[in-house]
Amino acid sequence: MHCSHDHQWRGVRDRFYADLADDELVLLVVDETKLSSPVVVEQIGGAPEAFPHIYGPLDIAAVVEERAVTRD
Repeated sequence: MHCSHDHQWRGVRDRFYADLADDELVLLVVDETKLSSPVVVEQIGGAPEAFPHIYGPLDIAAVVEERAVTRD
């Protein structure tokens, strides 16, 4: 599962989800210490920087917050 650090999600939203309205997206905040799957930070393809990826299921208990997504 592709994830983003806090400073990265806006760029991902603008690049891949610009055609969606804010109310069609939600940002999940994940506590890595509560994951049973490994997180690997890696730079893939032509990405300008490294991004975290969860290799396995996202444990519901690891989702510690939901945030509204806005363009601001």
